[in-house]
Amino acid sequence: MLKNWSTSCVERSAIGGVIVLVGWALALGSCAPEGPTKGTSSTMASSSNSTYDFGQDWDERLVPSEPDTAFESSANKTYWVLVLATFTSNQHIAQAQQWLRDAQMLLPDLAAARVEPHRHGSMVVWGRYEGWEDERVEPDRQKLLALEVDGRKLFPSAILKKIEAQPLPGELSPFDLRSARVEFPTVVPLYTLDVAVWVDPEDPQGMDRKLRRRSAESYAGQLRGQNIPAYFHHNEDLQMSSVTVGLFDRRALDPSTGLRSMEVDELANQFPARLLNGAPLEAPVDVTDPSLGNYRQRPFLVEVPEI
Repeated sequence: MLKNWSTSCVERSAIGGVIVLVGWALALGSCAPEGPTKGTSSTMASSSNSTYDFGQDWDERLVPSEPDTAFESSANKTYWVLVLATFTSNQHIAQAQQWLRDAQMLLPDLAAARVEPHRHGSMVVWGRYEGWEDERVEPDRQKLLALEVDGRKLFPSAILKKIEAQPLPGELSPFDLRSARVEFPTVVPLYTLDVAVWVDPEDPQGMDRKLRRRSAESYAGQLRGQNIPAYFHHNEDLQMSSVTVGLFDRRALDPSTGLRSMEVDELANQFPARLLNGAPLEAPVDVTDPSLGNYRQRPFLVEVPEI
């Protein structure tokens, strides 16, 4: 077993009318949790060899609703963008840059578009927004979708996507699941055991969000105090937080049988049930036959997400 750990995948299942988040989550608990028993590619309508004439009457400038002056100064903040194209090949950065150059040759007013490279691919994006409700999003999106070259749409879609803030050195708590990925960046896959999840009810004031997060962090700290390597993870898109324990490499699962390793089972046996909002999670044996009753869901392996 590795010395640290984290989580990633999220599954959902409807249980008795309640949405149970089976992957990532944690921290709504008004009651204290029980402890362990032990210790697309969007393609442009042209190629670089295409020559398009916009005509003499093309004079409408396309610029973001507001200048993107804060891009560099707030690079570590979460924001939203309109995605014009994505690239996932081994040369994704170069391909995205060439695509953008071609687009800007066809329409110089796309000078404000930029390439956003990430670990597994690059995106050509437009703007920088505060979220779905940002009043600048729809006007910009409609302008982009209206662009035509020789009667063809230049952009078939413009999808709003959230760009997560990347933690700066020293910002991560050692109990934060992301710190495991920072410590083991080349271990793929990297697994951890999901042992608890907390979810938010509807709460316009956001008070339950704070309680959810505190509950997850507190439970992780409680487990750490018992010498159990625990981490918390907050997923604000899904309004849930989770706690996981242990870190395991590819040997955690037998590829031929799907069985877990002895190390994984030994750790899992310290937790008789996975927790939901601090209480054992009861799941139906068969959702189509309530007469079969419920069973207590056990902790399960999830893959640590990449940063």
